[in-house]
Formats: sequence, structure tokens, C-alpha cells
Amino acid sequence: MTRSADTILTEADAAARQARAAIDHPGLQRAFANLEAHCLAEIRHSDPAHGREEREAAFLMLRALDALRADLAAAAAGAAIAKRNLRFELQRKSRS
Repeated sequence: MTRSADTILTEADAAARQARAAIDHPGLQRAFANLEAHCLAEIRHSDPAHGREEREAAFLMLRALDALRADLAAAAAGAAIAKRNLRFELQRKSRS
């Protein structure tokens, strides 16, 4: 089953709005800031001789937070990308 261009764009717009709302949500922004502060404190205050596991766990959490932000940003940009791809595809088909 092939979806119409309007359906694809509508779905992409909805996903982009939801992702943008999540990115801009004050509670989520606070949660990110709190987690980052906690992880950085873990790294800074860990025992240099025995805190390797704690530092690594905190570092991995920071990487996961960055990956989540990147995924939300990509979803927020998805509608614009879908529109550009669809325009390109329609132009290509019209030339054929």
C-alpha cells in the first residue's frame, strides 16, 4: 500500500511538532539540566583512585542524553526534510 504525499507530509508535520514540543518543554529541559549536573558532579567528585566505574557510568549517561537530544532534533527537522525529498521526487517524476 502506497501512502499519498499528503499523508506523508501530515505525519511528518505531526512528528515534528511533537518532537519540537518535547524539546521546548520546560520540565524536560529541567530534567536534562538536572541529569547533566548530576553526571558532571559524579565525574568531578569521584575518587581518582577508585571512582573509574562511577565516572564511566556518568559519561555514558551524558552521551545518552546527547543522543536523545540529537534524535529529538532530527525528528523536529523531519517535516522539512520530508517536504524537500517529496518535492525532489515530484520534480524528478515530472521530468520523466
